[in-house]
Amino acid sequence: IIHDVLEDFYKPYIGNYLKPEDVKLMLSKYKDKTEFYFRQHFKNGNIVSGKNKLIFEVSKDFIYRFLHQELDLLKSGSTLKILGTETVYSYELNIPNLNFPIKVGGSVDRIDELDGVLRIVDYKTGKVTQAELKLLEFEKIPTDYKYTKAMQVMLYAYLYTKNNNHNFAIPLEAGIFSFKNRNAGFLKLNFAKGRSMDSMMTEERITEFMEVMHELITEIFDKTIPFKENKDRPFQ
Repeated sequence: IIHDVLEDFYKPYIGNYLKPEDVKLMLSKYKDKTEFYFRQHFKNGNIVSGKNKLIFEVSKDFIYRFLHQELDLLKSGSTLKILGTETVYSYELNIPNLNFPIKVGGSVDRIDELDGVLRIVDYKTGKVTQAELKLLEFEKIPTDYKYTKAMQVMLYAYLYTKNNNHNFAIPLEAGIFSFKNRNAGFLKLNFAKGRSMDSMMTEERITEFMEVMHELITEIFDKTIPFKENKDRPFQ
């Protein structure tokens, strides 16, 4: 529901810079839009009581607060250009140890440009913290569950650069808006050690990340290596 409402709001502005009055217009419509998409997903659903009522109210609250953050950002003098919303990308990998191609893909919730920096944005309705997006050692991605969110947005960044022939002289970041941690704002992938921040997506970092992805995919298709249950995250 939240994804649909935000796509509805931002899609008409693709290729344009947002103005405060644009977001104010969204705020004037957010209740009706939320109800419309709620009824699309919950056919004949009751939204005046019970669990549906709770989901409906929480969705409205998330959207309302998110739009106000956008409005505050624009009022502060930042420039925000919408480049894409719910953009579907795919790319075919040719991995040396496999005799068939592998297609990877995904739907990027939002692509924008904030103050001259391109951003690959993923929306999460759950809580995400900055610590979950600290990515120091790519080789640990396949074995540690805590890197799943970082892996997702790194893959989105890779898909974006391949599909758009990205010029890495243009700053590029990737990260998450967590609706349950909205006060944190845009949570960026961080490649720096310690408490410092280094969020720039370089060609070297994407190349190193994809080398690990190639190894992981090769292992997945290796019949001699069994799948094992992650005891920290048991199969549901």
